[in-house]
Amino acid sequence: MLQEVISKKDAIEKGLKRYFTGKPCVHGHIAERLVSDCVCLMCAKIKLKGWVAKNKDRCYEIHKKYYDRNKKRLAKDKREYNKENIELIKEQRKRRLKNKREKQANRPKPNKCEACGKMETENRLGRIAFDHCHETGLFRGWLCARCNMALGFVRDDINLLEKLAKYLKKFRGSNELSCKTIDIGGVLY
Repeated sequence: MLQEVISKKDAIEKGLKRYFTGKPCVHGHIAERLVSDCVCLMCAKIKLKGWVAKNKDRCYEIHKKYYDRNKKRLAKDKREYNKENIELIKEQRKRRLKNKREKQANRPKPNKCEACGKMETENRLGRIAFDHCHETGLFRGWLCARCNMALGFVRDDINLLEKLAKYLKKFRGSNELSCKTIDIGGVLY
């Protein structure tokens, strides 16, 4: 980004806090400088980072005092920002959750269910879900929404799933109506 060259004298006359000469500082940075002490902003940033690294407790105290003094205003500003940027915030949350889950899974989300093998595009609900154990919170695999909900409905009870499978096998072929799919208002039963 090209910046407009402005002398310190012109910046003072215009009431600006910064000026830009286009020339490098003694450390080689080509950046704006502060009118108050002629320090290059890059040098000031580097110096501040060093101070913060050496004075973490002091920084914590400063931030805490600032927060305590400005708690109401900061909360109000945050609410206003959240209202104005609701879509951006939703997107950021989704991205953070996706990254967290992929990191926990130690592999990226595939485009097909690891239980039934259906592709994400074949699935009526159209998404692959992060499946985890509700007791330990540990990742188990990637399931389509249908398989994930099925596990949720039986509360991950293997015995119940086996009983349901046995039940379906018992009626398979014996009763023609028991295995037919019925469409009621676009929902298959």
